[in-house]
Amino acid sequence: MPPVFDAKVLVGILYTGENEWEECQQSIAQQTLAPVEQLTIAWLPNEQAHQLLYQSFESKKDEVDYFVKIDADMVLRKSTFFEGVVDLFNRQPSVDHLEIPVFDHFLEREILGLNCFRSTVSRKSGKNSIFTDACFVGKEKYRDWEILAPAADHCPDPSPFQSYHYGVHKAVKFHQESRSHWNSRRAQVNWDRFQILLRNWRQGKKQIHRLAILGFLDAIYFGWTSWDLDFNAPTVRERLERRGDLPSVAPLLSQSPLGSALLLPSRLRKKLFLEIAWKRSSRIRPQKIREQ
Repeated sequence: MPPVFDAKVLVGILYTGENEWEECQQSIAQQTLAPVEQLTIAWLPNEQAHQLLYQSFESKKDEVDYFVKIDADMVLRKSTFFEGVVDLFNRQPSVDHLEIPVFDHFLEREILGLNCFRSTVSRKSGKNSIFTDACFVGKEKYRDWEILAPAADHCPDPSPFQSYHYGVHKAVKFHQESRSHWNSRRAQVNWDRFQILLRNWRQGKKQIHRLAILGFLDAIYFGWTSWDLDFNAPTVRERLERRGDLPSVAPLLSQSPLGSALLLPSRLRKKLFLEIAWKRSSRIRPQKIREQ
């Protein structure tokens, strides 16, 4: 294990026009342990971008000691973060995957979201178009909720599209496109986050919460899938543009065909949303496959 300041850290970033891009770059430039290289993957479809990023890391494993993946909507909180990551790895030799919470400004709480890897990890075979970070296997993963958390601010200044897309992303992770591939544990995590969005909106009437909720509802109603998660896919952008500039205090019940379902108990609402999403995505998916 190299001493902290001799460690070679490779940073990988995915960028698709996030508002926080410049702040993200500044927070990396201010690190006391400078990365030996920064890979930026810009404007590629979500799954393709992750595949390329992780392939790049795989090809450089013999040249670096650690790989840190940062999203362009994350702003590191401390200038000693990379230093802290290396120190934490050095203190736990069996750990080769470190997962650190970030402070999510939609949920207004810490969530797991920043992944760091030792160069000893290996890539999984196969692909996952929805849970794209589930790609490496190693000896041991450690979730650090105490020392380095929260590592970054996640979406401290999101654009309207980012806010809407946030909800779409949570909905696709919730329904996962079909019953046959549904992972109930991961679905519950994203369903719970939708409930938090609803509560935060009711308490503060913030525009970012309203747009995220509408993104979730639209993704369920239209059966959007992992294809629609790409920032350059027209579906989500066109729907948001058609919505126009509604005030943040406008009632949610009148802004979505599923608005009235928000009055249902959570368990019934969850069942209804799954049935709608699975039915509609099953009709959309074959057409999108033919268009590839």
